Amino acid sequence: SIRWVREFIQNVCDGAGRPAAVEGVILDITAHRVLEAHLEESEQRYRSLTESSRDYIYILDSRGIVQFVNAAGARIMQKKQEEIVGRSIGQLFGGAQLERMKRNVEKVCKTAEAILAEEEVAYAGNAQFMQTWLIPLKDQQGKVASVLGVSRDMTEHHQLEHKIRVSEERYRLIAEKAQDYIYIYDAAGRFQYMNHAMAAEFKKPVGELIGLTFEEVLPASSAQLRRENLRRVIAAGRPVHVESTVEFPARSVYLDSWLIPQKDKEGRVISVLGISR
Repeated sequence: SIRWVREFIQNVCDGAGRPAAVEGVILDITAHRVLEAHLEESEQRYRSLTESSRDYIYILDSRGIVQFVNAAGARIMQKKQEEIVGRSIGQLFGGAQLERMKRNVEKVCKTAEAILAEEEVAYAGNAQFMQTWLIPLKDQQGKVASVLGVSRDMTEHHQLEHKIRVSEERYRLIAEKAQDYIYIYDAAGRFQYMNHAMAAEFKKPVGELIGLTFEEVLPASSAQLRRENLRRVIAAGRPVHVESTVEFPARSVYLDSWLIPQKDKEGRVISVLGISR
């Protein structure tokens, strides 16, 4: 088999100082070369992974000096990678953002524990909402030598969440001001939402009604009818129109209702939105 060796050779001189012989030591370094090859292969995979990632990946030492930044991280800062590596975060950022970064890096170095930070940051004048994992990298003595940062641009997701919250708030305002009875119950017939107009018919606060089933809030005949309507909506998978009399604690009410299925990503009915007049 082929082996890797390292050879050390030196001359041996006679009494007159003339070379008389050669002596040497040969070391078998095959295992070491195999480890080097594995390390090089591992580093190549690491480089390929980080350079192809859309996340911003970087490594800072304990002083906040950038030891590595991937291509995506350099692009967001509108700089070349070699213009960033070797510089401190104080040379790249400023203000409150710099202070937060310093505190987070110091915390990771001190506790040797990863932290997750979610905040709005500015890169080259552009504000973005970032989700960042800061992960300690330890040396052979187990001390934190540097910090690996993996940042993901969550701006679009954050904006979408905000739009959803605004939309839901508008829906709640409309639902609470409506005179119609608006409610949601799950596939088990358990109320998940009820507006004040409907809760008033039960003579109870909304909070006491959420989580209860048809059978727990309605007389048996009305509960059975609601249960049958629920089965119809689940079977049809589309809105169902019903007209019926419902027995509330204080009175009987004839209701014209639309029952609208709410589906999950697989198209299964998970709840029903009801609007009754």
